[in-house]
Amino acid sequence: MTVRIPTHELVGLLTDLSLTAADPADSGATAGILLHTARGYLGGSPGKTDVLVGTSTNGYIVGHAHIGCAGQMDPMLWPVADVRAVIAVLKPLAKDKNHGVEIGLDGSTIKVAEDPNLFGEGMALTFTGYDVGEFPLDGVRAMLTEVRMSPPEDSAPVAPRTDFDPALVAPFLKVAARRNSLIEIYRYHQRLPVVIQVGPFYRGMLSPFQWKDEDRSAGVAPAGDVYPLAVPQ
Repeated sequence: MTVRIPTHELVGLLTDLSLTAADPADSGATAGILLHTARGYLGGSPGKTDVLVGTSTNGYIVGHAHIGCAGQMDPMLWPVADVRAVIAVLKPLAKDKNHGVEIGLDGSTIKVAEDPNLFGEGMALTFTGYDVGEFPLDGVRAMLTEVRMSPPEDSAPVAPRTDFDPALVAPFLKVAARRNSLIEIYRYHQRLPVVIQVGPFYRGMLSPFQWKDEDRSAGVAPAGDVYPLAVPQ
């Protein structure tokens, strides 16, 4: 089974999700992008259509997005190194908004090729995918779908302060810049993952840095000093 996707949309999807995948030097299956198809809504379309869904995580952040496609396929787990190679090849072709590619799976071999109906025997890339069963699907699914509105049991009360590792925030800034969209942040407790929405087709999750609950005064207000200019009356 193969699916057809507009090339510029596939490049955008892979670019965004590569930012939230693990480093290949550190991890196995999480150093990849999980792709699968579903039926969902796009824009103002009144009915469901085929969508290509992508998910990636490094254990601390999650990226999840979808684009339109034609057809359905078995799930695939693309290694990040191969994702970057695919982006490099397809990016020049994506300048033509009418350009399309097909992706398919034969055993563990993934194939990305120009639409044969338009280009015949055109460009084609093949590489070996990771085992989909190795991807932490249950944990990622829980983070994406079970948005907790109340603090964990036996946790400290909700405090205004939430700390983030800048390296974990940076990918979402890049996603928002590429999509030219605002970053919506949904935060419920200083210990719970933060939900990040960028436009209608991208959702992320960001784990906060957990500061010590016993230092309650540190979570009430910023500690930095302020020195406003006193203008003589």
